[in-house]
Amino acid sequence: NGHRKSLLLSNITLLFGSILWANTYGTGKLSTLYCAQFLMGCGSGSLGVTRSYIVEQVLPKERTNILAIMTTLQYAGFTISPIIGAYL
Repeated sequence: NGHRKSLLLSNITLLFGSILWANTYGTGKLSTLYCAQFLMGCGSGSLGVTRSYIVEQVLPKERTNILAIMTTLQYAGFTISPIIGAYL
């Protein structure tokens, strides 16, 4: 239950920061961008919680495989996101 609260709080923070970031152009203030980036950074800090949740939920013989898949998807996102952003 503690994992759920932590993940929910971090996702709400990330969502609020993303909405603020999307509206930065309308405000025209650099401080709004800094605030949005700060909130998005704080909301993105859920990786440790996610991994500990997976470790608790998955059988010991499957943990290495599941964590490897999760790490692969994470780095694929790091690689693909800038490419998608460049086209938008």
